[in-house]
Amino acid sequence: MEPRLTGSLIADVELLLVFSILLCFFVFLVVRRPLVGFVSFIFLVLTRLHQYIPNSEVFRPSVGVGIIMMLGLFLFLWKTKAPIFFTGPQTFILCAFIAFSWISLFTKGQTLYDAYGHLLIEQLLLVFVSFFATINAVRSMRDLQIVIKTLVGIGLTISLMTLVQSFVTGNFFGLGRSWSYQRVDAAVIRAGSLGIEPNGVAATLAVLLPLFCYFLYDGKRSVFINGLYYVGVLLVVLTIFLTYSRTGFVCLTAACFLIFGKKLSIKNIIVFLSLLLMVVIVIPGAFWERIASTGTTDTTGTGRLLIYQTALRMIQAHPLTGVGYGQFHYFYGHYGGHLDSTSPHNTYLSIAAESGVINLSIFICLILATFVDLRRLRGKALHVSDPGMVQLVDALSASLIVALVAGLTLDCSSWVPFYICLALVVALKRI
Repeated sequence: MEPRLTGSLIADVELLLVFSILLCFFVFLVVRRPLVGFVSFIFLVLTRLHQYIPNSEVFRPSVGVGIIMMLGLFLFLWKTKAPIFFTGPQTFILCAFIAFSWISLFTKGQTLYDAYGHLLIEQLLLVFVSFFATINAVRSMRDLQIVIKTLVGIGLTISLMTLVQSFVTGNFFGLGRSWSYQRVDAAVIRAGSLGIEPNGVAATLAVLLPLFCYFLYDGKRSVFINGLYYVGVLLVVLTIFLTYSRTGFVCLTAACFLIFGKKLSIKNIIVFLSLLLMVVIVIPGAFWERIASTGTTDTTGTGRLLIYQTALRMIQAHPLTGVGYGQFHYFYGHYGGHLDSTSPHNTYLSIAAESGVINLSIFICLILATFVDLRRLRGKALHVSDPGMVQLVDALSASLIVALVAGLTLDCSSWVPFYICLALVVALKRI
């Protein structure tokens, strides 16, 4: 029998017609307003919402939206004769970082695929596309505000999807994955979504949390809108705790310190105490049990120290070139690794072990250049007495610092939220 989408030929034709009309309308919007395509692209990439569609791995909606977004962006730039932005030291440093990674992959790598069967090149290509599209699609302060609001919406979407799948629908009728933390007496469900595992959920939400709080300082919004932002903050914090992620807990602690540490006001104290009260009342005791279990010898406890030692042996053996981008999993046993691990669980060791200490130095230069720009932007904002700009710079700084903290226990070398935040700094500097 011929494969059908709905089981009816007429219904299939109608479905394809509707899809074609929507696609044409989307292309029309993207060509006229590239930011529409960009926010749609990062929404799909960061939420992985398309993975809830059956057989989405065949059609790759995020890839299709990305291609349309880039074509629409170039058509818009060509039609309006607007310049293509490829400026700022971060752009060239990032290109050097990607080039070193690709060279190490093709000269030292054993395979072009990771442990899950995904092309390794796609990760770096996604990083470059996200960065390039951000600095070119964001051309005004209004555009930048729209992107930040989109990131806030992404955080809410991830929280809601995670909580619904984990505690309402289960593994989404067989499409998703179920996550659990094994206690002595029973298994405890960990909050995770179909496309994002619990540690990834917690780290992503912690990075986006400062952007939530950035909008809370705007006194021009109504009480209702500010109330929605407060609800969003509470939902994000609750989701982070329900992931039972120790990395998430550390990132959340860092985010709260960065958000509330610089501005000791009555409102901040009330918000902070509200968060503490929610933690005491809502968070199960199993969370604190998991935090206390850091000393276990699996890949989530002190067993990571054994993985780090293996990564250090790789660095000692190949200090300049590494073993090849994305090849840690395949060389892990060769350098004395015994635990089951697909990555070093550390961004900085991962870069050095896989593509060499030179590439790690390039990555560090990328970070330093961005924080130099943030310091200058903050200084200019203070000089002209622009508190809104100061708050925006502080929020982006906090998000980047939290991402770097997450990199201590996660491999974030190709993590899209981190590079979008970097690109927003470059765009803000130009604006």
